[in-house]
Amino acid sequence: MKEAVWNRSEPVSATPRSVLSAESFIRLSGLALVIGSAVSVVFLLVGALFNGDIYVTSQYLLAAATVLLLLGLPGVYASRAQGFGVVGLIGVAFVFIESEMVGVFGNLYGAMVDPWLATEAPKLASGFGPPPLFAYYNVAEVALVVGCVLLAIPILRGRVSPRWPAIVLLLSVPIGVVLFFLIPSLTSTVATSLLAQVPAILLLAALAGLGYQAWSKPAVSAD
Repeated sequence: MKEAVWNRSEPVSATPRSVLSAESFIRLSGLALVIGSAVSVVFLLVGALFNGDIYVTSQYLLAAATVLLLLGLPGVYASRAQGFGVVGLIGVAFVFIESEMVGVFGNLYGAMVDPWLATEAPKLASGFGPPPLFAYYNVAEVALVVGCVLLAIPILRGRVSPRWPAIVLLLSVPIGVVLFFLIPSLTSTVATSLLAQVPAILLLAALAGLGYQAWSKPAVSAD
């Protein structure tokens, strides 16, 4: 009799713990996305406004903030996995890939390699880099475009709320594509540097919105 009572008590206590654990994971993921997005916006602007050691520091901090974004994305998707569906999952995957390629590698490259080239080989530092690097960033740009569009679809369909992040995601796509090809032909000024950050800031605003939703309302099913 005593053994039967102990056997019945295990699943009763395990269920609340698992639910709380899932809710905590989702809330922390949402918070990570909000903080990562906010930090990224700040240091995108700092990197556009300053040179030298401040710029290098901003690149390191951007890479760290991107890692925070990457940690938060899976939990934010899981919070409304049924709403996002397969299309949203693929969109998140492409945004994840682009963030690794540009947000982590690109910023670390800017922090460690660019300053070294500027000192040791100024002629090389003034160019775009080797052809494979140009192809690398083109692949990253395509991944971002596909990711933003696919991630926006289930939100626009009303399967995930709020809807405004989808509008911001879609707005970032044409602006990002135009600036990707336009910026290299413009004279390097502070205004040009700030203009180049607009698509990234729009993307980060949309991700922050999704992160806040997961943090404030950590649902584990479709809305």
